[in-house]
Amino acid sequence: MRIWVLTRKERLKTYQASRFKEEAEYLGVQLRHVCAEDFEIVEPSDKPDKIWYKGKYISIPDVLITRVTGMSYFSFAFVRLLQRMGVLVMNSASSIELAEDKLRTVQVLTAKGLPIPKSILAKFPVDTDYIGQQLGYPLIMKTVHGAKGEGVVLFENQSQFKDVITVLQKATEGKTNLIFQRYIASSFGRDVRVFVVGDQAIGAVMRQGAEGQFKANVSAGGSAHYFALDKQLADLAVEASQALGLSIAGVDFLFDGEGFLIGEVNSSPSFQGFETDSKANVPRLILEYALKIKS
Repeated sequence: MRIWVLTRKERLKTYQASRFKEEAEYLGVQLRHVCAEDFEIVEPSDKPDKIWYKGKYISIPDVLITRVTGMSYFSFAFVRLLQRMGVLVMNSASSIELAEDKLRTVQVLTAKGLPIPKSILAKFPVDTDYIGQQLGYPLIMKTVHGAKGEGVVLFENQSQFKDVITVLQKATEGKTNLIFQRYIASSFGRDVRVFVVGDQAIGAVMRQGAEGQFKANVSAGGSAHYFALDKQLADLAVEASQALGLSIAGVDFLFDGEGFLIGEVNSSPSFQGFETDSKANVPRLILEYALKIKS
C-alpha cells in the first residue's frame, strides 16, 4: 500500500509528520509526504497512472491524505487530479472546500437538522439593529474562512458592534464576508474537540482558553484535557463529519446547558497534544482506516 500525505514544505519536519512516518513503518505502509507545488498538473494527463514530479514521472499512490489548512487553488487542482485518476482521497477537494466555508457548513448542518448556534450572513450596509434583535448581546462575529480562532470577535454591546462594523465597512468597502452568531454564554472559554476518522469518533478533549479569553483554542494560549466521550456526542460528531463528506475531521462543540451545539468542523485538525490528552493514536487510526477502505 502506497500512501501520500499532502502537506506544506514548512510542515515536513513537524511532530505530526514524524508520527505518520512512525506509524506507517509499524503498519508496513509505504508513506511519503508531498507538497502540491512539486508536481505538474496536466489535463488530460499524459499517463493514466503516473504524474510528473520534480522532473520525472512517478506512480500515483493508492491513497492521498490531505493535511493542509487553507489550501491554495493549485493544491485543490492537484487533489482533484488524483481523485480523477482513481486515488482514494481523504479528504476530497469538495469536502475541504465545504468545511472551509463556515456559512456553507452552517447551511449543510442546518439541512441535516444538526444543532448549531443561530447565524446570520453579513450584508453591507449591515443592519446592526436587526442583527442585535435576532441574536442578542453579546454576539460573535466570524470571517467566512479562517482557522485556529483567527477572525473571531466578541461584541459585548450594540455600541461596540456598530463602531467596529462602521470601520470594517469603510476599510473593506463592504466587500468582506462575515457571519454573526448567537453567543453561547455557558461555553465561555471552553469547548470540546472530537476527532473523527471514517465512521468513528476516536477521542475527545475539552479545550480551555487562557484566563479571561472567550476563545478555547490551544494555539491561542489555551490548554486541553481528556474528555469522556459518550455515545450521543460521538454519534453527533460523526453525523457532522459525514454531512460534509469528510473522512477525517475535528468537530468542535459548544456547551449549551445540558447539551451541545456544533461550533465548527475542521477538515485538517491538528493532533499534536490531542494524542497525549485523549490517549488516541491518531495517525495509526487514520492509516488503518485507509487500509480498511482499500482492502
